[in-house]
Amino acid sequence: MEVSLASQLAICARRLFERNKREVPDLSLKILEESAAVATACGHQPSEAVLARHAAAMTEPGSSLTSSIYRDLRKGAPVEADHILGDFIERGGAHGVATPLLKAAFVNLRIYQAGLPKP
Repeated sequence: MEVSLASQLAICARRLFERNKREVPDLSLKILEESAAVATACGHQPSEAVLARHAAAMTEPGSSLTSSIYRDLRKGAPVEADHILGDFIERGGAHGVATPLLKAAFVNLRIYQAGLPKP
């Protein structure tokens, strides 16, 4: 389990909020913290260097960095909310890790997914 999921979610949140002219570095960092807590509880503690690298990439003003989740959202395509985020939240819960921001992101992605046209 890596912190790259946290980075994807935080980058997605940042890009969505930037579109609305709001700054969200604190939100991105809190999502990274929640995700690192889940990874650590599951026996995959990220190093401080990895966390610092992800934090810097996620909060760089004007960054063009995006996540696959964000790109899928922008295209109106399905996202892997259940397989990626749902699983991650479930793993955290099994270890007693609170993930309120990840759950909020998950709910929003599920609402988005439910609104997509059925194939």
